Amino acid sequence: MAQPIIPHWRAQYAPALQRSFITIMDPARPPRRPFPAGLTGEDLNILDPAAHVFAPWTLLSWGQFINSPAGVPPGIVGSRDRKATKLIADSGGFQFIGAPHLFTAHSTVFAYLGWAETHADVAMTMDIPTRAIGKGRWNSFQDCLDDTLVNLKDFSNARTNDDLIVLNVLQGRDWQECLAWYDAVKHYPSDGWAFGGGSRDLLTMTRLIARMVEENRLGRHLHVLGTSSLQRAVELSAIKMGLGQHGDAEVTFDTATPSMMAANGLIFTGAKWTSFTSEQARLPLDPQLSGSPFLFPATDTYLGSRLTMGEILTRGGLSQSGLDSTGHALLTHHNTEQLLRNIEEANRWADLVSGGGQLNPPGLAQRLHDVFAYLGAYAPEKTISGHLKGFQDALDDEWQETSWT
Repeated sequence: MAQPIIPHWRAQYAPALQRSFITIMDPARPPRRPFPAGLTGEDLNILDPAAHVFAPWTLLSWGQFINSPAGVPPGIVGSRDRKATKLIADSGGFQFIGAPHLFTAHSTVFAYLGWAETHADVAMTMDIPTRAIGKGRWNSFQDCLDDTLVNLKDFSNARTNDDLIVLNVLQGRDWQECLAWYDAVKHYPSDGWAFGGGSRDLLTMTRLIARMVEENRLGRHLHVLGTSSLQRAVELSAIKMGLGQHGDAEVTFDTATPSMMAANGLIFTGAKWTSFTSEQARLPLDPQLSGSPFLFPATDTYLGSRLTMGEILTRGGLSQSGLDSTGHALLTHHNTEQLLRNIEEANRWADLVSGGGQLNPPGLAQRLHDVFAYLGAYAPEKTISGHLKGFQDALDDEWQETSWT
């Protein structure tokens, strides 16, 4: 049985699953092109504790099922062991930015809630992201907040599954908007918080979390949307450790990066510790490489150590590429494992700080110390050092659901 790559006491990375990936990994629905090298769906099922790579936390967006009559997650999600895995449901609010017509108010909320209560263990409320401003019916910050408040009322009144952990989503473009959003939504019942938009900024997030602690509104789960950088991963582990003095709150974060990169022929190859970043490389996707004996160039993962480029690519791929749905799934699996390993290795480097070690880039070690001290001691805002106040962290883009066919 595989052990989770990231131990439970750290902040947990939850890969955002794509519908194509969870379907093609289903042993009951073999792919059009069989997996190579004797591999099966069981071997590659990251939701199976008995598989070679196990991800106990994952995220799935309802946005991928919003047009499906039944909305039932297919494949490995539908058949997962719910005692061994935790699935976080995202309402798909980011979908409304590109397709605002998909939001039909009450009926949209009720449809998502029913889906989440049936299939998920943790679910975010349905927010209207501030990035939707200027799209459809949302012309201002207040428009996004007003519709979110109506959604929260519907969500609270219609909720029937008390076992579902509900996360109240925060949005905003700066500190003032994030604080106004928090003050407006904090009275609705929830079990924790999800940070989206500008609320994901490290200083903004820690200030909001401190208020939650002081007001006894922290709950038992915090989730950060659309981030998986190594610096952010260790910062979130520091937040989890700091909050350990006030209760046992889980901290998770997600991106669809492994799948999105794979679609563009990009793979993780390791990490660069002088900059504390994951390293990437672009694969040649020439169909002429189909059947070739050339070894896969990144060998630290289960698949990377076993496959050739000729097994990943085919002459029947999409467009002029040799990458088909089977190859995409293989690259996604590799990227998922490599990113999980990068995150855990980053955490181990960060552990050394407590013993006097140093980290690059400059200031990261001090930020980790400040985050822990600030949250651990109920310290007022004025005690946050310049290391945190002067830091502007680069955030990943929150993503809009796509599908690989």
